[in-house]
Amino acid sequence: MGCDTEKRNTHNWRLYHLLDLEPPVTAKQVQWTFRKVTLRHHFYQAYLVLCDSDRKSLYDILGEDAVGFIHSGNWGPLILLLGAKGAIACYSASMLLALILMILFFAFLGARVDDVITWSWMRVVAPLFVLAVLTVIVTGVATVVSFCMKAPREEGMQWIERAPAIGNLISAILYTVFAFAIAAKVDDDPTNESRTFVNYFIIIIIADVIYYLSSLVWRWPRRIRLQMKVDLNRPSRFLCYGFFLLAIVYIVLSVIQWVFIGKKIDEKTEMSWYAVFSPFAFRAAFRVLEAFMRSMVLRTIGIKSACGVAFDTLGAFLFNGGLLTSLYFVAVRITRGKDTARMAYALIPVYVTLGYLFLATIFTAIYLARKNTNNAREERLNNLKWTPTEPSPGEGNVPFFLHDQQKDVDWDAIDDDESSSVFPAEDDSEGHDIRDNSDTEDSGDYDDFDSDEEEELFGDIPVEPNPNTSSSQQKQAPYPARRTPYGVTAPPDDDDTAGPYPSSHTPSSESLSTGRPPSQKHHVYHDPYDPKTDAAPATLFTGGSNAVEAESESSSSFPSEEDEEMGDFETDEDDRVGTENSSSASSAYFTPSVSTTRR
Repeated sequence: MGCDTEKRNTHNWRLYHLLDLEPPVTAKQVQWTFRKVTLRHHFYQAYLVLCDSDRKSLYDILGEDAVGFIHSGNWGPLILLLGAKGAIACYSASMLLALILMILFFAFLGARVDDVITWSWMRVVAPLFVLAVLTVIVTGVATVVSFCMKAPREEGMQWIERAPAIGNLISAILYTVFAFAIAAKVDDDPTNESRTFVNYFIIIIIADVIYYLSSLVWRWPRRIRLQMKVDLNRPSRFLCYGFFLLAIVYIVLSVIQWVFIGKKIDEKTEMSWYAVFSPFAFRAAFRVLEAFMRSMVLRTIGIKSACGVAFDTLGAFLFNGGLLTSLYFVAVRITRGKDTARMAYALIPVYVTLGYLFLATIFTAIYLARKNTNNAREERLNNLKWTPTEPSPGEGNVPFFLHDQQKDVDWDAIDDDESSSVFPAEDDSEGHDIRDNSDTEDSGDYDDFDSDEEEELFGDIPVEPNPNTSSSQQKQAPYPARRTPYGVTAPPDDDDTAGPYPSSHTPSSESLSTGRPPSQKHHVYHDPYDPKTDAAPATLFTGGSNAVEAESESSSSFPSEEDEEMGDFETDEDDRVGTENSSSASSAYFTPSVSTTRR
């Protein structure tokens, strides 16, 4: 039917087009395709990371671990402000300073509890004050940058994505207030046994709740699912919802552990210190589980192997296990007294862990700085070697134009001999027309070849001898040399009476004697298979001798005005006439007839 080829339902194409579908499709097919379309989230994320040289350098060094660092609410905005090198230096310096302060605090704590020093508790907790102030400064600058700089807004950073920076800032302030309040309370009345500390632990509980609630931004199930969607894989529900549930569990454990510690200090519960520290054991176990889940996310997208997952899980187990062991040594010290165990010995696992982190941070800082320098140098060299160019014809689906797009084409000027503006001549490096190769030794064109049938149409045309050829060379030559506008030498025909056939570029004897130049040839494209322009009538070569005689009689010694006008339509297709693989019929087909074309 005639209407079968017509597009149906063209009014409902938009939604199908957004999903890369064409009706008819089923709802199940739409659901399957939507999983693939959602990968477009990764395109924008990849652009934000790789479009900036600083972010790209960090990603090339750290891989997927740098993605969370770049998109975090704390250090992400600082990369835009400080650059990759400045962000690495600031992060490494702050981490080293934090580790040094933590080591000093635990050293002072062990010495103070064992009565090695008699400092006030305010001096013992002083490293924590400095650490809290440092955290407030870093998070405060990150918050200001994320809200005030133009770049985060232009990149589509939503308000909710800036919540972690705000939450970390508030939590750091509350931790500082808690440490200062506890130290001041102990120094004011150290002998008063009726004092209560449980109320002060409300501050640290609020700080933990705010911290974990702000972390829900990157723990959100949809965000984790989009992060794991590569190709058409199915992300695990356990991984998608596990991080969100762990945040809730951490909040509950935080409330329980600080309430237990506060009541134990106030002696309002008869629980042992081992039971009081039991929430820390559960927290350590969930920390190991979270490390396993993070590694499994990277394995889902093809970054980690099974050995990598096992290594990450084992490292998290040793780290959290060491801290938990030290915590129970502290419980032993509190329960049995300093005569049985000393606090400095109980904190040895903490010192080892912090020392390992300190050395690892130094090594990482040196490694990152060196790799970033190499990446910056490589980036500059690649930019010097690369020049942005427009797509050239022949590369992919690029349209090819036969003329200069800056000039308007006058198609009526094709018949003019001077119409070089339509299809200008191609020049070589020295400014010569590469189409005019008459002066070159090797023209690259095919030599003329006449079949037996064509020899009857052509005659032997005497030409003047070449003045540059010696007499001995002229005697040795079986035929007199003849130059054609194609720049090739063709032997003369046997018949001296026959003139050139119509539209041929072979000059006649009269034209050579009178010095009349041959007709010029331009590169004008026309379809050789179009019977309207290039197909010679079959009757010219199939009509017997009468057709040949009539055609030879119609040609004169001088080309007519009609021949001169239509001679300009000669193309490079004539070069293919008379090749070794051609026949008389193929030569006749590709040889245009002027009179027939005009007729």
